[in-house]
Amino acid sequence: MLSGDNSILQKATTAKTETEKGQEKEIVALAYNSALSKKVNSGYSTPVTASDLNTELTNQKATATENGSSTIKITFTESKRQYTIKVDGTIEYAGIESNNDQDDDSTEYDYTSLSVGDYISNYPVYYDNVNATSGIDLTPQEKYNGWRVLSTNNGIVKLISAGIPLNFTSRITGSNVYNYSKNLTINFFDNEITYPQQSDYQFYQSGFKTGINGTAVSNITALKELFNNSYTQKYQDGESATYTDTVANKNYSNSNVINYPKVQSLTLEEAREIPDSLLKIDSNDNSLYAPFWLASVWEDDEGEYYLSCIVESGIISAVGTAGYCQGVRVVVTLKSDLKFIESKDKINDTTTWKLK
Repeated sequence: MLSGDNSILQKATTAKTETEKGQEKEIVALAYNSALSKKVNSGYSTPVTASDLNTELTNQKATATENGSSTIKITFTESKRQYTIKVDGTIEYAGIESNNDQDDDSTEYDYTSLSVGDYISNYPVYYDNVNATSGIDLTPQEKYNGWRVLSTNNGIVKLISAGIPLNFTSRITGSNVYNYSKNLTINFFDNEITYPQQSDYQFYQSGFKTGINGTAVSNITALKELFNNSYTQKYQDGESATYTDTVANKNYSNSNVINYPKVQSLTLEEAREIPDSLLKIDSNDNSLYAPFWLASVWEDDEGEYYLSCIVESGIISAVGTAGYCQGVRVVVTLKSDLKFIESKDKINDTTTWKLK
């Protein structure tokens, strides 16, 4: 029977805790080094993200989340201990997870609980809005940021950028106008980001960045890497990217997309199915909406080509003027096995979820 000073028990408990913390730090370090090595071997120079770490932490009972200024927070679900890791790989113990760090309801739901227009707070691709047109400043207002649910058809969850993270230059040059539809759908990652020069049928400006407070992404390879995360579905071996432009009555296909993330522009067909509250974006000019392209093209009876878009008045229209540069709403297809946890913190007074 033990009595008197319990210092021996206390020392044993402390030693056990420190050992466990050391083991957890080692798990974090191994995950970080593995993620970094994969980026380097693939030729990418972007920092390791929370999504990259979550891929490496599978089966480790730990979750990584973005934590502000170039740091990532890792939480171990059983011990509740948290660690932060900086962009240089420095790992620090950050204490025990508090109730304030948790959602009120940790119940996991499937896609059937989602509604079109709901926000997803932790999809790990970040951006600042760019000007929606090369003319006057029609940049989306600041509240239009992050990702929202576009559709859940047949159990396939698609997200749409709440704002405008890209713009795209289109020219009407005969039959080549169909490059517009293809480059914004099946060839999305075959474009270039050409800023400060404009180039036909290419992205012009990008507002995407490497983290919440990260650096700007200015080339298509780095942009594709942002979407190579643990939540985004990819094209598998033998699978092609396809798009049927119902207005132009054309079918497009690209078989050279193995392991590419399933990302493209909003299409006319999709735009017709969503409410105005999701479709329209207020611009910095309070009297006008932010214009953006819809990936559809058609030709009238006189051989004139038209591009579909959301114009400044907020309606779906056809633009027949050559030389436009307008915004792009980006659409992402999520993996089918994800779960969703309702967040206690709503975005813009709208139901908000976290991906699990």
